[in-house]
Amino acid sequence: MSIGVIYIATGHPLYGDLAVVSATSLKRVMPEMPVTVLTDLERQWPNIDNVISITSSGDGFKDKILFMPQSPYSYTLFMDTDTYVCGAFSEIFPILDKFDIAAIHDPFRRHAGWVRRFAQFAPDVPAAFAEMNTGIILYKKSPQMEDFFTEWLKLYEDQPAGAKLTADQPFFRVALYRSNLRVATLPHEYNCQFRTTGYVYDSVKILHGHVMSKIDHFEKVTKAVNACEGARVYIGGKIYAQRDVGRLFARRVARYVARYPEPPRNVWLLRLNRLAELSRQAGLRGILTRVLKR
Repeated sequence: MSIGVIYIATGHPLYGDLAVVSATSLKRVMPEMPVTVLTDLERQWPNIDNVISITSSGDGFKDKILFMPQSPYSYTLFMDTDTYVCGAFSEIFPILDKFDIAAIHDPFRRHAGWVRRFAQFAPDVPAAFAEMNTGIILYKKSPQMEDFFTEWLKLYEDQPAGAKLTADQPFFRVALYRSNLRVATLPHEYNCQFRTTGYVYDSVKILHGHVMSKIDHFEKVTKAVNACEGARVYIGGKIYAQRDVGRLFARRVARYVARYPEPPRNVWLLRLNRLAELSRQAGLRGILTRVLKR
């Protein structure tokens, strides 16, 4: 049995930069962990052991679904390129001895665009079945997983014409609910989306969020989110824990722990890159249609 980490980096060169940053952080704490990138980019790949050339579909979300099954490992941890490893995580792989796939619940639970436009097409999926974040997915090779990827891709491709949702997670949720896979839920320490709002308990192992390839910024975030262990929340770049105060009557209050800065470069560049990608996929008319529908 083989284990390893994969990235899928296609389209814009920025995703290659991000993958290298993530792999560099991984090799710092787990130098023996095999790392593969599946890519259509021509560049050097320091700290990445294996490069598999692929032909992009032109849709980054579709590429993820298409090429995750091509992992060279029996047990795979797929990571989005905008991730940073701040602690060893080898303890997650034995989960696949009992389960087929594992991920965290997404902080937003259900994609708003899905609720508005597509929920009617999957009435069998209850609202209580939370959407899982597809930026970090642990899975193993098996015929059941191959069937799952086929169904996920079909759901993504079969969206109604003129109303395509440019996100893979809602369709991941439906495919997961309809499957017979054994699904495990990972703690948020293995996918800490520090640019949203969330909760962690133990030491955070993997950060997830665009910071424009800046390792030093990720290190500042790591220092802040791991400034203490135990129950804590992150919101607006600040970390809070709980403490009891008072002498006669104890009461619980939020205790400020640490803070971390916003990304050092303007995130509007990322948004412009994303807008250009959407334009290629849906055209200007398609983008305007979605905006006006909101």
